[in-house]
This record gives sequence, C-alpha cells and structure tokens, in this order.
Amino acid sequence: MVGRTIKSLRRNQSLTQRELAHRVGITGAQLHRYENGSTRIATSRLIAIADALKVNAETLIAVGQKQSTETVPPVATKTADQARDDIIELVELYSSMTDPRHRSALMVMARIIKRSEHPMAQTN
Repeated sequence: MVGRTIKSLRRNQSLTQRELAHRVGITGAQLHRYENGSTRIATSRLIAIADALKVNAETLIAVGQKQSTETVPPVATKTADQARDDIIELVELYSSMTDPRHRSALMVMARIIKRSEHPMAQTN
C-alpha cells in the first residue's frame, strides 16, 4: 500500500525511479522493491522519501502503519514508578537525538500510536 502511494506520488511529479532513488540516497533497485512491496520500508527511510517527494512524512508513515501486519504483544499494566521511569527514559532518548529528522520521526510515531488508541481524537 505505501509502495503504491510512493509510486503514484513519484509518477505525479514525473520522476523516474532512478531520480527519486538518487534524491533519497538509495539504488533504483531498492526503490523498486519498496514500490512493489517486496521490501519493508523503515520509518527513517519513509521520512527521506517524503522529503524527496516534498510531501508530509506523516502521510506516508500513516499509510505504512495501516499496512503493517505485525501485532504488538499486550503489555502488563505498569506501576506508577515504572511509568515514570519510562517517561524519563523517553525524554532522555529524545534529548540525546541530534538529528531533527529523528526527533520528528519519534513525534510522528507517537502521534500515530495515540490516534490508533483514540481514533476519534482530534489533532491540532
């Protein structure tokens, strides 16, 4: 699904696979595998592709999220102390990221997860 979206966006911009691949820093063959769905696309690569296509990265990530067939195993309810420790670790990890694209990717994924838990929630 996400591969078809990338292909459609690329064609709408009259780009060849080779041209888009060059912009992203991958081979044309790799882009072909992404577009036909034979290779999964990492979130960081989706962001690079979105940047190269001049579209919102969240759009491509959301499409990729919908196609994911992986399920996340249920997590046991955490205590308040464990939840606080997780929040502290998350803030420390975010703060240690030097690449703004990585910070952006983390925020996009957090928003997608939040929306999947609360599908009626509105975003600003």
